[in-house]
Amino acid sequence: MTRIALVVYGMLGGGIETFLLNLGAYLKCCQYDVTIVTTNCLGNWFERIAQMGLEEIYVPGLNSVEPLEHVSRVSKVLYDGEFDIVFSNHALFAQIGIGTGKANPVVIPIVHGTDEYCARIGTYNAGLCDHIVAVSPAVKKTVERINKHYKCDVILHGIPKANVDIAIERDFFLSTIKLMYVGRISNSDKGVFLLPPIVKTLIDDGLKVTLDVVGDGSDKGQLKELFQNNGTEKFVKYWGMLSSEQVRALMHSAHILLFPSYMEGLGIAPIEAQLCGCIPVASRLTGATDCTIQDKKTGFLVDHGEVKQFSQAIKQLYFDRPLLMRMSQQAKDYAEIHFSIERMGDQYHKLIQMALENKSENKLVSERNDPQKGLEKFTDKKVILWGTGAGCEWLCKMIPFEAFYFVDNNPLKWQCYFRGRPICSPQTLLQEHADKIMIIIASHSYMEEISMQLSQMGFNEDEHFTNIFKILEPELLLRYDLNFRT
Repeated sequence: MTRIALVVYGMLGGGIETFLLNLGAYLKCCQYDVTIVTTNCLGNWFERIAQMGLEEIYVPGLNSVEPLEHVSRVSKVLYDGEFDIVFSNHALFAQIGIGTGKANPVVIPIVHGTDEYCARIGTYNAGLCDHIVAVSPAVKKTVERINKHYKCDVILHGIPKANVDIAIERDFFLSTIKLMYVGRISNSDKGVFLLPPIVKTLIDDGLKVTLDVVGDGSDKGQLKELFQNNGTEKFVKYWGMLSSEQVRALMHSAHILLFPSYMEGLGIAPIEAQLCGCIPVASRLTGATDCTIQDKKTGFLVDHGEVKQFSQAIKQLYFDRPLLMRMSQQAKDYAEIHFSIERMGDQYHKLIQMALENKSENKLVSERNDPQKGLEKFTDKKVILWGTGAGCEWLCKMIPFEAFYFVDNNPLKWQCYFRGRPICSPQTLLQEHADKIMIIIASHSYMEEISMQLSQMGFNEDEHFTNIFKILEPELLLRYDLNFRT
C-alpha cells in the first residue's frame, strides 16, 4: 500500500487544514495509507485527524532544540523510508529537510497562498521536487514569478457533499436575511473590518439582517468594538470555532456568505457555501474567487474594500426573493459539478501515480537553496535595506554587513533614523548607480509589492535587489519564520 504524508505547520483550524482532512479522507478511500504530520505544533484541530480515520504524527520538541536539529527530527520522520509520497503544505522544516533523509520519497509541495513570503516558504528547495501543486491560477502565477522553471500544476479544491440530514433548510421569504462570515478573524488579509460598515449600511437602509460570525483570530476583539461603536452589535452572533458539520448546518440556513478578503489562494468558504445553496458575495480576486464563483449566477463578485458594492449586491437579493432562490439553486448545482471531492481527489490520485512512475532517483544537490550564492553579490556593493519593522531589526543583527541606509514607503518615517542610519524615500534609490548597490527586501509582509515596485523603478531582481530567502542560511531563516510568520 502506498504510504502518503500530508505535512503541515500545525492543525490550527482553517482552509489548509480543511483541505488536508478532505484530501486525506478521499485518498484513504482510494486505498492509500494516509498520515497527517504536523511539524511545529499540534493545533486545535489535531484531534480531528483521528476522527476522520486518518493516522497522525506530531514531531515534538521544537522549543527544546535548535531549529536545524528539529529539521533533522522532521526529516527522520518523513524521509527515512516511512513514506512513499510527501505532500508539504507551507511546512518550512519539511522543505529545508528535502533530500537529507536515508530514503528518497517523492516530495510534492502544495502552495496555498498568493502572498510571496508564504509562497517562498512553500517552494523552498522545490528544485529538488518533480512537481509543485498550486491551488489556483493566482497561486501558480506567484510560484512562476518566484521561479519560471518550476513545473506547477493547478488543482482546485473539492468539497464533500453536505450532509443534509443535519441541516436546517433556509426560508427564502423570511423578512430577515441571514448573513454569514466564515474564516479567520483577521483584517489584513480577510478584510473583516468591512463587516461592521456593511451591516450598518444595510440596517440604516431599512433592511432586516443578522450576521453569524464563525471563526477566531487576533482581530476578534477589535471587530466586536467596531460593531459596538456603530450600534449594530445586537444583529451579530459569534460562534467561535465550529466543526465542519456545524458550519454546514449554519450554511444551510443562511442566505448569503460575506467573503471580503483582500487576498486568497483560492478560498474554501465560498465553495462550501455554494454547495449548501448559500450565495457568496465576495471580493473579486483574479485567479482565485473568479475561479470559484460565477458572477451574478452563483454569487456576486465586487471590488475588494468597497462597502457600497457589497451592500448593493445584498440589497439586490433582499428585494428580489425569486432571484435569491434561483441563484441559491444555481450555486448548489455549480459547486456539485465543478468542486466535488471526487474531482479534486481524482486529480491528486493521477498525480501520485504519475509521480511514482516518473520518480527521479538522483536529485541534484545543486538544486538546493544555497544562500551563500546570494552573499556573493554583496562584495564591494553598498547595502540598502528596505523596511524598518521588527523583522528588519532582527535581520540587521544577523547579517554580516551594515546597511548604508534604510528605505520605507511610509513618508512619516523619512528624515528619521533607524539603528543610527537615515530612513529615505524609495525615490532616493534612483540617485544611486544601480550596479553599485544591493537592496535587501527586509519586509516579509510586502515582499511581492516591494519587488514589483523596484522592478518598475528599473532594478533587476538578483542583480540589484534580493530578499531574505536568498541571503539567510537555513537556521536563520527558520528563526526568522518562527518569530515573524503571521
